[in-house]
Amino acid sequence: MEEISRRKIIRNTGAAGAAGTVGASSLFSGCVQDAVGGDGLKIGVFNPYSGIPRWGQMMTWGFLSGLARVYGENLTFQPETSWAAGETLIFEPGDGEKTYEFLFRDTVFDPQNAEAAAEAFVLEENVDILFGSLSVSATRRVIEQVAKPTDTVYIVGGSSGIGPAGDTDLCGKKVFRANEHIGMEARAAGKYIGEETDTESVYILGPDSQFGKSFAGHYRRSLEENGVEVAGERLVPGRFSEFRGLLQEIGDQADAVAINFSGNTLNRFLPEFVRGNLSGAFDLRSYGPLPGQFSMNLISGAFTSGAEEITRDSLREANMGEFISRYSWNQYDNPINDDFASNFVEAYGTLPSFFASGAFAAGSAVAQAVEETGSQDPDDVADAMYGMTVEETPKGKNAYTFQEHNNQAKSPMTVASMVPNEKENWGAGLMPGEPIMRVSADEVAVPVEDPDIDCDLTTQ
Repeated sequence: MEEISRRKIIRNTGAAGAAGTVGASSLFSGCVQDAVGGDGLKIGVFNPYSGIPRWGQMMTWGFLSGLARVYGENLTFQPETSWAAGETLIFEPGDGEKTYEFLFRDTVFDPQNAEAAAEAFVLEENVDILFGSLSVSATRRVIEQVAKPTDTVYIVGGSSGIGPAGDTDLCGKKVFRANEHIGMEARAAGKYIGEETDTESVYILGPDSQFGKSFAGHYRRSLEENGVEVAGERLVPGRFSEFRGLLQEIGDQADAVAINFSGNTLNRFLPEFVRGNLSGAFDLRSYGPLPGQFSMNLISGAFTSGAEEITRDSLREANMGEFISRYSWNQYDNPINDDFASNFVEAYGTLPSFFASGAFAAGSAVAQAVEETGSQDPDDVADAMYGMTVEETPKGKNAYTFQEHNNQAKSPMTVASMVPNEKENWGAGLMPGEPIMRVSADEVAVPVEDPDIDCDLTTQ
């Protein structure tokens, strides 16, 4: 069978269906037919807009903002009915010579739905670029079952696992990620703890999953490289709730605990950690990713349920240590970030954080590639993005660079504490404080010789 090029989409005649209803395992068997794409660039965006809607919306809105920024415009989107309705957005910047068409699908934070959405985009809608996914398992399924078999450009969303940057089965010349990942976070944390604190020993506590194992490995290496003892390590099952006794045991072994939980495990950990420190049951500092609004509200609730006033002093008493910020609106002082945050609040009523900057950089990179090449062919876009330094980003001019060995963007990160909220458009009792330390893009970039980095696109 002849080799399939881009703008010719693999189509199985029996593979019709909508997102959430189609399985991928047998899509690419049998005969194929060619379907030629039209003019412009068609982008399929799939994220969780229900379940944990904030993160899916944050990534989508960041991506649209970044792409429009290259044209000096502000692009916003709210569905007329619901995200599940699968609405479409057309963007024709400037003189209208170029067209971007965006299609949206809600994955409900389900890896199978993410895969099915990507399939429907490629096989039924003939999209040129895929963008999205939050989880490690969803990203793997989309790459292995859809993006690579169809030779489709895929820009990974906020999925934080190391896989797309290091696993030879997942990385590729047409697989990109601008968003920061767990390895970058770990390297920033180890540098800060080792150089700027008196913490001598850290216990690593995370989820018993593929992501948890990666988190533990990267934190261990980074801590030890920076002269910090790793006192122990434990990965717990989802919805684990026996944290009080476990933290008391850890408190006898270490000065601090490095954690990385989400969802139903995080909302069990955080209240126990706060109440345990305040009551004197244990004395442990905490390090990890800077929480978002949901987690900050969990921490606030732990204070108010114990009749504690939330102050900077009470936060210190609770040992809520410094955290690694992938991005928050107040961590970077530059005109791009100022405009982004202001426009974001005006359009959506909330301040941007966490995944928003990486998504902005991803959208900006696509538009920059189109403008540099004068082409909206996805192959030309991918070629231009390879090794690109992204000019327009919330972290500043030229702050993101796609590394040539794995198409993972490196960018600076900051360290910040949580402080009582002073912002009307930040829906939590706490907010990120001003940056305590900045860690450069080169310092947080996971080196090629890291044991989790097997990908080397320079040899392909």
